[in-house]
Amino acid sequence: MLHVRRVSPDATKKDLKQLFEPFGALKSVDLPLYDNGQRGSIAYVDFCEHQDAKNAKKALTNTLLRGRSLVVKWALDIDSMDDPEPPRAPRPITIAAYPPRHTKKRRASPVDDYEQQVEVCERIA
Repeated sequence: MLHVRRVSPDATKKDLKQLFEPFGALKSVDLPLYDNGQRGSIAYVDFCEHQDAKNAKKALTNTLLRGRSLVVKWALDIDSMDDPEPPRAPRPITIAAYPPRHTKKRRASPVDDYEQQVEVCERIA
C-alpha cells in the first residue's frame, strides 16, 4: 500500500485512479476525511501486486497532480507488503556534531586549601 502526501484538495479518486492505474490493477484508492468532514492532503493507494506498487512509487514521486508535487511513500500496512522498504541506518555521530561544553574550572574547596597550607607550613618548619 502506498501513502500519497501533498494531494490537492481538488483531486478526486478518479484523478488518482487515472494516475496510478497504468502501473497495474488497483485494490483501492482512499481519500480519508478528518473528523470535521474535510478531506486532508493524503491518499492511500493499494495495488494487487507489490511489484506494481514499487514501480508506481518510483515513477510517480514528485509528479504534479492539480498543481501539487506528490510525495509517494510506503504505508505502514505490513500485511499488504511482502518486501517493505528497509529502514535506513542511523548517521554516525561525529565529535564535530557535538561541540564541547564550556566547563568552569573547579574552585578548590576550603579543605584542599587547608591541606595545602598545612603542607607548606610543614616544609617551612
